[in-house]
Amino acid sequence: MLLAAGPGPSRSPEDVCRDADDLDALLRPASRGGETGTSSFALAAAVGLPALRAGRAAGRGESVARLDALLALVAETDDTRVHREHGVLAVRMLRQDARTVLAAGGSGTREGHRLLADMERSIAFYGTRPTAGTAALATALLLERTTSPDGGGTP
Repeated sequence: MLLAAGPGPSRSPEDVCRDADDLDALLRPASRGGETGTSSFALAAAVGLPALRAGRAAGRGESVARLDALLALVAETDDTRVHREHGVLAVRMLRQDARTVLAAGGSGTREGHRLLADMERSIAFYGTRPTAGTAALATALLLERTTSPDGGGTP
């Protein structure tokens, strides 16, 4: 589930973008009077990329930096699939659990790892698998490769 966000086999930027677009299309709520869901690019630029860079700058391992970036995305986004299937309280629970892990120092700390394990058990018990942050995380990883943290590129 969440732990699957760690480093995997090397993928081309095109594959990452294609996956992000596919996930984004699945997760974006249908348009209602001109409203649309937030794109994975906007979430990646505003939340995911800064969290990823902060984790790396703090000397965290790649897996921890990625997982904490995903937790930051879960903490800041409304998961429309979870909302539709389980209700607003399930979304709030996921967001609060992610915030709690991050407030404990992230997934790389002893307490954060314990809280993440609690979160995983809760997700498994209730079946509230969060998916809203995955496309944005893939996009943030691509942005990290194509932009510089000193402002030399976009985001």
